[in-house]
Amino acid sequence: MGDMTVFMERIGKAKEFLTKITIDRSGTLIAAKFNRQLIGAQRLQRFSICLSVNFKGTLQAHIDNHYEALGIYLLAHGADEAESLTRLKKITFTVGASQSGVTNVSGKPIRLITPEMNESCRRQIRGLLRKHFVKKETLGASR
Repeated sequence: MGDMTVFMERIGKAKEFLTKITIDRSGTLIAAKFNRQLIGAQRLQRFSICLSVNFKGTLQAHIDNHYEALGIYLLAHGADEAESLTRLKKITFTVGASQSGVTNVSGKPIRLITPEMNESCRRQIRGLLRKHFVKKETLGASR
């Protein structure tokens, strides 16, 4: 992930030509920095993220843990809810081959995140985005 961050800095404005990015190792702190750089990748069609190996918990807990970092990309440049949801459709989640820190609700390691699990993750993030926009509307109305 650190190499990817350096790569994104070096390519500068050329990142607008990236169409697919796969992150094999990530943690939420460096992911936040990377996601700031990802904002200029306007042609991005697919963004695959391997969930953090250092965080232990259910798939849902991992998504909650990644949301703040993902929010940087999803909400960048004052994106409205529709734009945020369009960006979210590009994201899929994976786990590493030997990773055991992502578990199901029974505590068993998830070895593969299926398309159905990815949709469940996106649904969870859509709920978090909705809360963000409702809160934003509420704050705007109270001013």
